[in-house]
Formats: sequence, C-alpha cells, structure tokens
Amino acid sequence: MKQSQNIIKIASFSLALMSLLAPLGALALTITVTPSSGAAGSQTTISGLNAASTATTVSFDGTAIFSGSVSSSVQVTIPLNSSPLAHTIAVVNGTESASATFTVIAGAFSEQKLPAGPQTKAELLAILDTVVNWFFTIFIIIAIIFIILAAFQFITGGGDTAKISEARQKLIWATLGIIVALIAKGFPVVIRNILGA
Repeated sequence: MKQSQNIIKIASFSLALMSLLAPLGALALTITVTPSSGAAGSQTTISGLNAASTATTVSFDGTAIFSGSVSSSVQVTIPLNSSPLAHTIAVVNGTESASATFTVIAGAFSEQKLPAGPQTKAELLAILDTVVNWFFTIFIIIAIIFIILAAFQFITGGGDTAKISEARQKLIWATLGIIVALIAKGFPVVIRNILGA
C-alpha cells in the first residue's frame, strides 16, 4: 500500500514538474533564416517550422510581418525602413517559438533606388536655368494678367476712387511680379560667377 502511495506521489510530482517546465519547452523550435543578411526589402526564407501547426506568426523587431498557415518554411520580406544592423526575427509556430538574427546591409535597397542628381557644374546650371526659366515665365504671365485687369478696372472705374485705388494696387503687384521675375532671371548669372563656370 505504501509503495503504491509513493508511486502516486512520484507521478503527481512528475506531472507538476512537467507542467512547470512546459513553458520552457516552448523555445524548443529551431529555425534557420536563409539568407541571414541582405538589403532592406529583400526576401528571406525561415525553415524548420512545425508543418502540423495551423497558426504561425513571424515578427521583425516586434512588428508582425507574417501571420498564417505554413508548411515547413515561410518566405518573408524584410521591411524597407529597416536600419542597417542586426535585427531579431521571432517566430511563434503553434505552441513553439524561436528567434534568429537577420542583418540588414548598409546602403543596399533592393526595391527602390534614388535617382542620380547632377554630376557636373554644367548639369547643375542646366537644371537651374530650366527652373528659373519656368519661374520667370509664370511670373511674367501673372503680371500681364494683373496689368490687363488693372487696365480694365481703370477704364470701367468711371471716376470711382475705390475701383481706381484697386486698379493701382493691381499695377503695383504686377510691377513687383516683374521685378521678382527679373531678379530670378539674374540668379543663374550669380551662381555661374560663384562656381566659376
């Protein structure tokens, strides 16, 4: 009788110990990240997952990047805004979890490239000339419209001081617009002198 009680006590103790150690067994999953480094926006494959599990979540530095059902592996895309350093990829696969490291390579962007800017003084000055010419044209057109409106208001004002005053204001603004456009037209000359081109 005493022996059976001891066996029951040992069995109870074993069950209690297993229930205490069960959460530690949650880290029993071993995953492989291939490749383990790359550019922001690149894809990597996580393998070693439990194919019987129906729920898998993959997070990149705490932000979920995949959630769903998988077989034994899953392919994920590294977020584009990732800084160039080592990041943690954590996987929860059913009741098991694991983590691995993925290193983002500095200066490499697989999905987006910035356009090249002007490489020479001549290219810079050509861009500047284009911008200034557009600026000049727009200001001159607006100034001409203001002059035409002011002239129409002078003609139709019929001696009304309020309308004549408003027409004068339009002429003043048109004059200021022409002055700004002429100053802008001289801006590339000043830049050429500064650059020595």
